[in-house]
Amino acid sequence: MTLKNHNFRNLLVFAAGGLGFSYLLSSLLPQQSYINISAHSVLEACGALTAIVSAIILYQRQAIENRDELKWMISGLFIMGIMDGAHCFTAPGNEFVMFHSLAVFWGGLFFAYSWIPAPKQAKENRRRFFTIIGITLAATLVTINMLSADVTAMLKNGEFTATAKLFNFVGGMGFFAGALYFFQFFSQTRDRRYFWLSLFSCFLGLSGIYFLYGEMWTGGWWLWHMLRLAAFTILMITALVAHHQSIRHLQKALARVEKGRQALQTNEDKHRSMLDAMVDPVYLCSPDLKIDYMNPAMADRIGRDATGEPCHLALHNLHKPCDWCVFEQIKGASPKDITIKSPLDNRTFQITNIPIPNPDGTVSKMTFYRDITDYLDAVSEKEQAQLQLRQAQKLEAVGTLAGGIAHDFNNILFPIIGLTEMLLEKEDDVRSQEDLQEILTAGRRAQTLVSQILAFSRKRQGSLDALDPAPIVKEVLKLARSTLPSNITIIQEIAADAGPVMADAAQLHQVVMNLISNAFHAMETSGGTLTVVLGKPADIPGHLSGRLSQWLCLSVADTGTGILPDIMDRIFDPYFTTKSQDKGSGLGLAVTHGIVKSFGGEIKADSVPGEGSSFNIYLPLTDVRETTPADEPPAMALHNLAGKGETILVVDDEPPIVRLLNAQLTSAGYRVAAFTSSREALDSLASSPDRYDMVISDLTMPEITGDRLSFEIRTIRPDIPFILLTGKNTVNRLSRKITDNISALLTKPVNKQTLLKTIKESFR
Repeated sequence: MTLKNHNFRNLLVFAAGGLGFSYLLSSLLPQQSYINISAHSVLEACGALTAIVSAIILYQRQAIENRDELKWMISGLFIMGIMDGAHCFTAPGNEFVMFHSLAVFWGGLFFAYSWIPAPKQAKENRRRFFTIIGITLAATLVTINMLSADVTAMLKNGEFTATAKLFNFVGGMGFFAGALYFFQFFSQTRDRRYFWLSLFSCFLGLSGIYFLYGEMWTGGWWLWHMLRLAAFTILMITALVAHHQSIRHLQKALARVEKGRQALQTNEDKHRSMLDAMVDPVYLCSPDLKIDYMNPAMADRIGRDATGEPCHLALHNLHKPCDWCVFEQIKGASPKDITIKSPLDNRTFQITNIPIPNPDGTVSKMTFYRDITDYLDAVSEKEQAQLQLRQAQKLEAVGTLAGGIAHDFNNILFPIIGLTEMLLEKEDDVRSQEDLQEILTAGRRAQTLVSQILAFSRKRQGSLDALDPAPIVKEVLKLARSTLPSNITIIQEIAADAGPVMADAAQLHQVVMNLISNAFHAMETSGGTLTVVLGKPADIPGHLSGRLSQWLCLSVADTGTGILPDIMDRIFDPYFTTKSQDKGSGLGLAVTHGIVKSFGGEIKADSVPGEGSSFNIYLPLTDVRETTPADEPPAMALHNLAGKGETILVVDDEPPIVRLLNAQLTSAGYRVAAFTSSREALDSLASSPDRYDMVISDLTMPEITGDRLSFEIRTIRPDIPFILLTGKNTVNRLSRKITDNISALLTKPVNKQTLLKTIKESFR
């Protein structure tokens, strides 16, 4: 309330001035009643207008505060405004007094109703409001009916009858009751509006009581109007202040709303900026599956801004909702993650769908796309690498085992081959020589097998020699015939004059075995025909014709299942296989390809799915004369390699090998001191350093290994020749320090000629 004390004084001055002016007019112009009527009409019209306007203003305020006492007061003001308006436009003598009396009566009653407690429910409040109005109207009609004679005089003659005074008195007391309520509320809340409403009610109460003593057109009558004018002036100021407060309250509310709107707009702009800056595609879908928003990343993905288009059509080029759509699932639920492969670009996405509730109760969907195609490829490559690592570890373990087996076989073969050679030298019986020769041949085949095992274990590097591949191919076919099932027919065309090529026999053997094994697996279920052709090719691939004019072709063909075109370019990749785990490691063709390349050749594959496959290996022919191993050295060569009584210290942890070396060296003219313990051998040499002319030792032994023994012996006798024997091909794995400390390194089984020749060379 902004009204100050001086405003109240101004109102009192205005009321006193109005009263004095009324007395002045009555004294100076007692017969000019038209002046009184005009002034009276103006005063009553101002009061009526003030009551209605104030009621409207307070009604707007009550809509904010929702207080019941304001409802009763507003109703009273409306009735007073209507009745006083009718009163001011009615000439004296008709309903002139009646309208005014009812205005005071009804207004006072409604002000007094402010004491009625507020109901707990809105429906009960409305029902009680209309009930009270009905009772009030009925009481008014009953009163008028009971005082009909007096009322008639009041209506027709405009007299201040007892009924008129009764209505004004009751109304005045009602205003006093309302004033008491408003003042009590002011005392509790210190809300100044209720103080002025209390004062307004007091003025109206006084005017109602003063009506009992007034006479028309007298000074007292005008004082009565001044009291009402002062009351309505207070009411108007109170209403205007309340209106001003309502406007301020509304402005503050609008400011808060605007601030909230700006905050929401700022928040929306911030989130939109965040979404626009995201590298992952994002879009917002309406309940009818239309795109309401998409960020630049999504627009870049599909090539346009598809806002307003159906999401399934714009994002995935589908003419119906996606099969994986989770729109119905997320309504009223939590976010849901799925993984899809989009038909639009065949990319794999991890999608997060978040429900967005709308004010109308529907649900929109915000979807975040994360392209995981590259991640899945990386995971697949990692898994493939891990698989290859495990496979390599398995192969390494198998290779280590194979190397160990080869070492043991070499230790077994060494005495077999060596003793057989010695028996052949002594035996004159032809039949016995033939039997011994068979034993020797079998031993050398076993030696070749061990060489292949060593090659597999990657402990032996093949050396390229000029050789005829025909015997190797025939040997593999002979072995294959005994292992392949009878439902596979073998056709072979091996040219006798194919010519030599530069290759390693063991590796070439492995190549042929790999190709035949692949052919077998292709025909394992249904059977078929295996065709192996070796000879000069009729047609040479164009890219080979410019390199050399002479080529040898090895062709291995089958009538099996064939190879699909989409994997043809991957069949030579390491670890790539279409076989089950128990039928292949995926290394066969990769190893074959590598070996052929190391020979300077090429391999070409052709296949028709359902009809079969063929592999053609092209090897360059060579002019180098084919070399043959000295399986049976001439007797005079062995005689030339005989010793001159030198003493050789022999040490090996295998007793059969020790006995063989003892026999071979003794028969060749050497004296031998043989030991199966490297510790005893070292002690013997240490005790008599000058006794020995040479040391021949095994590499792998308990207690002291051969390489360590060489260091110990060279410490004692730096000049003594030292030959190292091993069942493994470890030449490439021995350190330079070890190889510099020995005279020679021989791989078991070593034939007698090679051994004696090496001894001779070591003595030089």
